[in-house]
Amino acid sequence: MYYTQLKELVDAMIAPLPNYSIHASNLILGTIAQESNFGYFIKQYNGGGALGITQMERPTFTSICNHFWSLKPALMTEIQDRTGIDYFKFEYLEWNMALAISMTRLRYLIVPEPIPETIGGYAMYWKKFYNTYKGKGTLEQFINNYHKYIPQ
Repeated sequence: MYYTQLKELVDAMIAPLPNYSIHASNLILGTIAQESNFGYFIKQYNGGGALGITQMERPTFTSICNHFWSLKPALMTEIQDRTGIDYFKFEYLEWNMALAISMTRLRYLIVPEPIPETIGGYAMYWKKFYNTYKGKGTLEQFINNYHKYIPQ
């Protein structure tokens, strides 16, 4: 089952990162469900610039790289080793699911608020800190996609 394989990859990539929890894993899986219909889209289909299974935008990617390279370079080196890349390049998100998952986890690690423990909480967290108020995604879409792609 595709869900099982993707969950294994998510957990393998984020378990070694700080603050691993089942809720961090579920939040990443929910983000993938919402942003790319669980991996169906790896390029933003409406002409936008987001890439990868988590549909990350270039400014977000760049900001994360700058933040973590300056504060936690060993963590970034570990991600390089785990994803098999020599350097961080935005375009790699399109084909490297491990990188997209890792960068999405780093995006959420910057958030000072703890990850909620419910699907509705994941939706609100995603909307506030990943999609933002400017994004077109809704809480209802996130919750519906979570239920569609992630077994309960």
